Amino acid sequence: MEAQLQTPAPVVGASLLRAALSRQTHLPERLSSGSAAIDDQALGGGFRYGEITAIAGAHGTGKTTIAFHAIASHLLSSPHGEVAFIDTSNTFSPVRLRDVLALRLRVQRQRTTFHQSGYVYTKQPADPEPMTEELAEEATAMLDRVKLMRVFDVAGLVEAVSEITESCEPVAEVSTETGVLRPGVVADSQDDLSENAGSEELDTGERAERLPLQDHGTVPAQSGKVGVVIVDTIADIFGPLMAKSQVQGQGLLTSFMRSLRHLTTRQQICTIISNAVVGLVLSKNQLYQQKPEENASIFYSIAGKPALGKSFTYLIDTSIMLSSLPKTAEDAGSEYGDNIQGRKPQYCGILEVLHDKNGIRAEDWVAYEMIDSLKLRSIADGRS
Repeated sequence: MEAQLQTPAPVVGASLLRAALSRQTHLPERLSSGSAAIDDQALGGGFRYGEITAIAGAHGTGKTTIAFHAIASHLLSSPHGEVAFIDTSNTFSPVRLRDVLALRLRVQRQRTTFHQSGYVYTKQPADPEPMTEELAEEATAMLDRVKLMRVFDVAGLVEAVSEITESCEPVAEVSTETGVLRPGVVADSQDDLSENAGSEELDTGERAERLPLQDHGTVPAQSGKVGVVIVDTIADIFGPLMAKSQVQGQGLLTSFMRSLRHLTTRQQICTIISNAVVGLVLSKNQLYQQKPEENASIFYSIAGKPALGKSFTYLIDTSIMLSSLPKTAEDAGSEYGDNIQGRKPQYCGILEVLHDKNGIRAEDWVAYEMIDSLKLRSIADGRS
C-alpha cells in the first residue's frame, strides 16, 4: 500500500494570535541582567523572550554573572518556570548560582518591605549582606527547576536542544477509531515503542496514533515549561570545527542555530548564548595584525571581536560584547604611557550592544563594575 502524502491543514491567523497572547500572559516582558541601570541604559529594559542574545567576552568579564541573573529573574517571576543550562566547558557552578539566587531573594524582600513601609525611594545597600540560612534553603530549592545538560560536541548540543523541544511541545493522541484528539499525552521514545511492540496491552483495547499538536492555541501552557535556555559557551563547540574546516563548521553552526531559533520563537523562550572573543592579542606578524577599523567596538582602544565570524551575528537577534577600559583619566595615563609615575591602573567593565536586529539598541553601552562576582553595578549612577 503506497503511502499518501497529506498537505498540512492551514492554521487560522486568529488561532496563532491567541496562542501568542496566551504565552505572553504567563511571562514577564523582559528578564533583568541584575542591574536596573544596565537594563535601562543598554538593554532596552532587559533580555526579551522569543529572542536569541549572544554575550561575548573574555574570561572574568561577567558573562556567567549576567546569565545567572537572567536565570534568577525568570525563576522569581515564574513560580513554576524552569531553566535549561547547556554547559559545554564543564564550568557550571551551582554554589555561585545559589548565591545569586539568594542575593536576588534578599533584594526582592527588601524592596517589598520598603514598599509596604512607604520608603519607596530608600537607597539599596551597595554590598550584599551575609546570606542567611533561610535564604540559602530557599535558593537551594529553586535550583530544582534548573536542568543542567553537559555536552562536549555538536551531536550532544543538537540532542540537548531536541530534548528541550520535546519537553516544551505537548503531544496529542489521536484515536484511529474515534478520531478524538487527546491533548497532553507525551509520545513514547523509539526505544519504548520497540520494547512494547509485542505487548498485549497495545494489542488489546483501543489503538492510537501519536502526532505532535499544531499550534492552534487550544492547548494550555505548561506550568513547568522551560522559559530560559543558556548555552555556555558555544565557541568551545564550533570554534575548533571552524578552525579545521570553515565551510563544514559554518554549515553545522547554521543548522544548529536554525533549530535553536525554532525552539526560541515557537516557545517564546529567552535564549542567551555565551561566546568568546578573538583578536585581543595582536600578532607580531604584520600580515595578521588586526586593524583598528576591523574592531567590533565603538571604542578605539578596545581590540577584539566576537568569535565564530561575522555571519554568526545574523543568526542571532542581539550581539553584546563585554570588555574593559581604564576607569579614570589617571588610569588611562598609566595604561597608555602618558603617566610615568608607575601607578597601577584600575579598570571598569564595558557592556556594549554591537548588533540589534531591530536597530534600536545598537551602539548603546554602559560602564560597570563587578561586586563579589555576584552582580554588576553601573558606574554612572551607582545603581545595581
